[in-house]
Amino acid sequence: MKKTIIMFAAMFSLVGGCSLNSQSDIDDRSQLDNSAPNIDTSQRPQIDKWSLWSDGAKLRGANIFQRRVYDDVDSGSLGSGAVGSPYTQVDLNALSNLGANWIQISHPGLYSEKAPYQLDEDVQKNLDDILVMAQNANMFVTIAFRTGPGRSEFTFYDKEDSDWFPDSYRDDKVWEDEDAQQAWAEMWKHVADRYKDNPIVAGYNLMVEPNAESRAFSNSLDSPDDFYPQYADSPADWNQFYPQIVNSIRSVDQNTPVIVGGMGYSAVAWLSYLQPSNDQRLVYSVHQYDPFSYTHDEVRKSQYPGEYSYSGEKINLSEDYLSNLFSNVADYGQENSRPVTVDEFGIYRWKNGADKYIDASMELMENNKINYALWSWDSTHHLKNFPTDDQFDFTHGSDKKNHRYVDNHLLNVIKKHWARNSTRPY
Repeated sequence: MKKTIIMFAAMFSLVGGCSLNSQSDIDDRSQLDNSAPNIDTSQRPQIDKWSLWSDGAKLRGANIFQRRVYDDVDSGSLGSGAVGSPYTQVDLNALSNLGANWIQISHPGLYSEKAPYQLDEDVQKNLDDILVMAQNANMFVTIAFRTGPGRSEFTFYDKEDSDWFPDSYRDDKVWEDEDAQQAWAEMWKHVADRYKDNPIVAGYNLMVEPNAESRAFSNSLDSPDDFYPQYADSPADWNQFYPQIVNSIRSVDQNTPVIVGGMGYSAVAWLSYLQPSNDQRLVYSVHQYDPFSYTHDEVRKSQYPGEYSYSGEKINLSEDYLSNLFSNVADYGQENSRPVTVDEFGIYRWKNGADKYIDASMELMENNKINYALWSWDSTHHLKNFPTDDQFDFTHGSDKKNHRYVDNHLLNVIKKHWARNSTRPY
């Protein structure tokens, strides 16, 4: 599978804003219920975090996304902090009140990307603040690190998409530098020691979309059959890297579930190449945007259900197509006696049949006992500064030109499935 096909939604919220006619054209989420849930956080909950993953679908929610701020690139558009775009309590309350009980925090790692690899206290404070807001909104979280020692946010960009930032900002050293890998493991040890007793932290997601196959070499090795014969057990092989991180976490935290996706940006096609661990509290994850030629198509020439051709391949996009994908994910979990999760999935909101595609996907994940998190829930700050960068905002409806809340079929489908959430931290 080509990396241009599996370069998932995580990259779309990084750049580019567009001016609209007036501030009134921009969504401030005022039409959503953003009131604080009535909870008593002084009472410490008694929740078996492993049961959230091992006992059927219990967590249903969305990703929130943040990255490090680069002043010379961002010019204040991501806020004044070390990490942006900033989220507020109102943003998370609104998500909770729609029915979500899980946030995956897709966040920069707490250690610096460049050597010497050290704790960045400003980035850590940002994560601390998000966790407090999530607790106040009565939602579980998983902490997922996009970046860390030897890996920068710009790993998510191909060369042809990188004219807006200096090439020196690109960093994928982690796939060849064992010191960076050791520092990544030490970063997670610090994180686990810091958050292991936090009752809302339901899991640690070790790395968002491992991608050595397309970043560690002069030529891309997008197929696992091309990659593994040459680089199995090398520093570029996630299968030898991720167990080091798990062991580092377990030296201080034996209980919090650990979430691991495969290489190939955690695509379903790479899952079977992820070598299982004997850790008893491991969850395997995928990011599911297949077929990418439908979910991320800018024009309405494909639909669900329906048939179309892409790059010479005829695609019959039906419930059977989706059922096969999710069955493969569930089968991997059953074969390895571990839970699986789809912790990123989504679609451009204006795609024909988007509501039916998401409805079928969610129902199939329910049937396969899989927790799931949509991409993505943007902050109000992001919506105001990048108003047209709302491809995945399911509250904005099927009109590509609309950038405000509107009641719509896709939103109602998501709320229908999130209404199944009966487990909360408090």
